Amino acid sequence: MEAHLLFRKKAALTEDGLDWLRGSETFAAGARRNTTGRVAVSAILVRALLAALEGHLLQALYPSSGPVAQVTSKTTPGAAAWCWRDQDDVYLPNGEAEKITYHLGMLFIVEALAAPNLAADFWAAYRTLKEAWDEHGRHVEIKTALVVAADELYYFGRYFDSSDTTGGGPADRFAAWTVDDALKATPPTGGRKVNLRPLTDTDALDALLRERRPHTKAKPSGPPVSPSGRFIGWQLQTIVRGLQAGFNLLLAGPTRSGKTVAVEEALLALNRLSFFVAGKEGLQDLDVLGALLPDADRPGQLRWTDGPLTAAMRAACFEPVVLVVEEINRIRPEHLNVVLDAMNPRPGALLRRQGLSVDEALDYFVVELPLTAEKVACPSSHLQWVATGNFGTGYQTYALDPAVRGRFQLALDFDYLNLDDELQLIIACTGIAEPVAHALCLVARNSRDLHRRGELPGVLDTAGLLIWAQLCAQCGARTIADLARTARLVWGDVVGGRDHLGLAQTGKLAGLFDELAAKCALPEGDVNSALTRSRLDVWSSP
Repeated sequence: MEAHLLFRKKAALTEDGLDWLRGSETFAAGARRNTTGRVAVSAILVRALLAALEGHLLQALYPSSGPVAQVTSKTTPGAAAWCWRDQDDVYLPNGEAEKITYHLGMLFIVEALAAPNLAADFWAAYRTLKEAWDEHGRHVEIKTALVVAADELYYFGRYFDSSDTTGGGPADRFAAWTVDDALKATPPTGGRKVNLRPLTDTDALDALLRERRPHTKAKPSGPPVSPSGRFIGWQLQTIVRGLQAGFNLLLAGPTRSGKTVAVEEALLALNRLSFFVAGKEGLQDLDVLGALLPDADRPGQLRWTDGPLTAAMRAACFEPVVLVVEEINRIRPEHLNVVLDAMNPRPGALLRRQGLSVDEALDYFVVELPLTAEKVACPSSHLQWVATGNFGTGYQTYALDPAVRGRFQLALDFDYLNLDDELQLIIACTGIAEPVAHALCLVARNSRDLHRRGELPGVLDTAGLLIWAQLCAQCGARTIADLARTARLVWGDVVGGRDHLGLAQTGKLAGLFDELAAKCALPEGDVNSALTRSRLDVWSSP
């Protein structure tokens, strides 16, 4: 496809209500990547922007082959036409080798919606245009904003995420594209649905700009700080550094010892896009890959909806992504094989021979969707894997196959925090008074020691400790009896167990609070009554 086709119209855009703008008219200010000092107006891209602002883009999908869009017809009221890109073949209504319609610009806009990080310059320009459009409509006051946005759209569409804008080189996507008539072909189905609201809704556009993540990888620096303060421990720094180094990570430790929280904090610190697979006994292949589900927009028809693995791989075509598989050893081995197979990098040269449009110099992760026969591929350098699991013998899980373990270069062990760190976390997260927080942490530590010796059926983990501290702060707990009363609501049944009738056994908790009375300065109160009374309301006086 020749780039000059975008600039063929040189007359005034009178039929578009822009008699103050001419095709190929030149300006000095344009796209950030435009270093020529000259901006030529593309009538085709201007028309695409006007159509987007007026809501003529009806729906859009993004399969791995490229963007798909349905646009209202300008010549036939009530009608609509499809346009799409299938790898290097671009299908436009009435399109041909020497004729391009404004629908090409609509495909660029869909691509920018699907990969907002890579289109950051375009979306900043579009926001300026949207503000001018809302105030002035098609009047000349929007001229500068319209020209800049069209130039940004041109550089995004032609060069995507490359800074090499010399033209004709490997970064020039136009060089490989051919144009065909969409009216003589059938558009592809499937792919993720693209949200179009940012094109016409200022609040949605502002949300897209706020949520946009930087495309560049974070550089190693000093020890990372937990962005929300929810995690304390050396593991956070190791996760951040491991992801920066390109490793896959396996996190092992007891239930609710902070594995998932540490991952979330690391992803926040790195501004990394992420997807999660919730491991469980009944997980099926379609829960991971996706499924054909009823289409809300087309009653009686089905639409493919990506699962987390497929969604992660589509996103990884554009930017670094982390896929987190939680409780990996709770997934039945036959279904875990879907993930395992996807973690095998394959040479791009081999995939090219299979008909996939990929770079032969790169390796790719690939999944095939059984219900649609679509193959989704992403550069292996763009997708990293983090898995969590409880590997103790006390958990009902499946043994982790050595082949699965071998996919993870780093393995991090998690355990409950030491007393000082846990105390710091509790105070920071709940604002509870230090003497009360110290007493809570002593109970938690004692419960873990007794559980390890087999004297208690359960353990007070960090997550439960945080909830207990929050409840104590809310109800103004000041005595050991107050702590015991709230403990019954939060973790008494977990740590003390239940009897054959299913009732919580509070007798096993008494020893925890008896020992606490000898180690802290809080008033004791009536601990026995707090543990045994049948009516329990921590917000009312005992």
